Amino acid sequence: MAIITYLTSLHRGASSLPRMYWLLRCRGTKLLQYTLGLFAMFSLVAPQGSFPKMENIGAHRSVSVAPPGATCGVLERSAFCRPARAPDDLVTCSQQFCVQECPYRSSTPSHADLLAAYLGGCPAGDKQDLHPGAAAGSASFAFRNQTACLASPSAPTLGPDGSFTLTLWLKLEEATVMTVFEKSTMDRLVFRLSTSEAEVQLHYGVQDGQTFSVSMSTAGRLTVGLWAHLALQVHSVAVSLFVNGQEEDSTALETQTLVYPVADVPSGSGAWIGRSSNGSSPFIGLMQDFRFYPQTLTNREIEEVYSGTLPRLYAQVACRCPPSHPRVHPLLERYCIANGANDTTDNRVLRLNPDAHPLHYINDGDMGTTWVSSVLSTQEDLDRGVTITIDLEGGEYQVFYVILQFRSALPEAVRIQRRASRTEVWSDWQYLARNCSIYGMMNDGPLDRPDSVNCLRFPSYVPHTGGNITFSVLTPQPHLRPGYNDFYNSAALQDFVRATHVRILLQGQHYTQDATVPLGHRYYAVDEMTISGRCDCRGHADVCDTSVSPYRCTCLPESHTQGAHCERCAPLFNDKPFRAGEPAHANHCRPCRCHGHASSCHYDASVDPHPLEHPRGGGGVCDHCGHHTAGRNCEQCQSLFYRELGASPWAEDVCKPCECNSAGTVNGSLECDQRSPHRARPQKLPYPLAGPREVFQTWDE
Repeated sequence: MAIITYLTSLHRGASSLPRMYWLLRCRGTKLLQYTLGLFAMFSLVAPQGSFPKMENIGAHRSVSVAPPGATCGVLERSAFCRPARAPDDLVTCSQQFCVQECPYRSSTPSHADLLAAYLGGCPAGDKQDLHPGAAAGSASFAFRNQTACLASPSAPTLGPDGSFTLTLWLKLEEATVMTVFEKSTMDRLVFRLSTSEAEVQLHYGVQDGQTFSVSMSTAGRLTVGLWAHLALQVHSVAVSLFVNGQEEDSTALETQTLVYPVADVPSGSGAWIGRSSNGSSPFIGLMQDFRFYPQTLTNREIEEVYSGTLPRLYAQVACRCPPSHPRVHPLLERYCIANGANDTTDNRVLRLNPDAHPLHYINDGDMGTTWVSSVLSTQEDLDRGVTITIDLEGGEYQVFYVILQFRSALPEAVRIQRRASRTEVWSDWQYLARNCSIYGMMNDGPLDRPDSVNCLRFPSYVPHTGGNITFSVLTPQPHLRPGYNDFYNSAALQDFVRATHVRILLQGQHYTQDATVPLGHRYYAVDEMTISGRCDCRGHADVCDTSVSPYRCTCLPESHTQGAHCERCAPLFNDKPFRAGEPAHANHCRPCRCHGHASSCHYDASVDPHPLEHPRGGGGVCDHCGHHTAGRNCEQCQSLFYRELGASPWAEDVCKPCECNSAGTVNGSLECDQRSPHRARPQKLPYPLAGPREVFQTWDE
């Protein structure tokens, strides 16, 4: 409960400012920014700092282990003893295997190029009009109902249960139904693929000779005059259509169920591209890269054919789904499901070997998986231990907890380190040990400074399995870190929690070093490693975009901050120095009073009556005042310019030229007197001077 309360206090967000809409009758976006800035300053709602939510920032990040072969089954199939639940279990060994090989295929199968037979022949090749991303020197083929092109390529053979996949690039020149491909005999149809702008049709024959049809909508994806990639995936009675790769959720565009599987005729059949066997419904348009696979490609493989890149998965990316379940489960990527199935379906199969325990299982966010190290068969192996490193990727985060949930017995010693963005040097974060003398440190030593590092002693009893190691960066019991309850005012503590990488060294092991314990019990098994933290947005954002690297905070508009971490004030909001937001104080950047005549300002403490207080005073000085204005706030006119009585200080032409006649002024001066209204420079003339109206005034608001 204490952990939850503390996390809540760290994450307490800003109160939402009330939304108000009003008509601004003044011109210019600078005036709008200024007005909104003042509203944010003087709002009756007490603003609070804003922070991104706490999350497991180590999930699905790059992870490595040293020594490199420290994961079971990497080099070859291996075995280990099942974790001991009680002392008696340690004297026996219930063997379990570790197998990392993919249960299905690990590469995309080969295909037949259906257009290869036309190279140098008919229809004509076109090396100018090619599909997007086509290789240099390749060619498309134009089908325009040429009656001379009657030759057909050899008919491909379907896979088991009528399984096959067709993929091609095509460019329609008509919107009507046209034949793309047909395989048939003189008296029997195997299948025919037709398309139009609106739909794709599959006509197919079954074992008893009957013919059926199924139609699938293209959902506006096929347009006359535009290239598109088409893929038809068939397995047993399931047929799926893909247009331009898989959908965003890795599904097919549409999936239908056939009455029976497609029945192949291995011999005596022919194939026709761009027309049916009787010449009807010819294809009018271009085709390129027409492939036939005698297997059912998975959704990821279809995306690879389309884009050239196999979609990334976190664990064992090479392992494919089986043809019967070609889609990777969107939440648990070790499973595969069928196209058209709901994400919650129980009809799922494992993509990975059930005895696989790869390193990526350590931070895949799935407590049902376990990373298992290789067996540490010698005392030297135990003393050297295993080092796990996680690259948080994308920038420097604020880390508050590191938690390891073990399936095996706990190590005897743990060293946790971090690396920050400003250095390549690893810094110690925390030691934990059965006896801290292994590190030359005292047990549960004091923490004298916010960034002190001590060694915490393990309890006298630790479980044989299912134990965990929790490192609380700010509150490592029994000694609370100095400044933990004033985190936002401790620069040293804020720096102490920042990390780009986390490294953990595991050494020794409880219970397994007795001579009666089989060596197969000497390994580390971790269900999950959790790194709890958040983006560092300096208290001025509650959302950050981690899809880009480095991550970028979405600075709240009312904070008037900029930068990837909202770490500086916007150019016109430097009336006070930048200050990070806190749970009780938003510390928004404050606007300078430049009246729309400057694009930036800077802070000068010498002109701030309250330099130590953020809400009061102000020391903003406008930079490079324009429109002939001058002064700290662009509130004066430059020499030889004056302000008319009643003119708005926001007006672009507020300062007008004096236009004095030198013949009628003292010493030929052309200056106007801006210090009082209706008065030019003191002058003694024997005759009246024709000149501008005497409407000068000082710039007091």
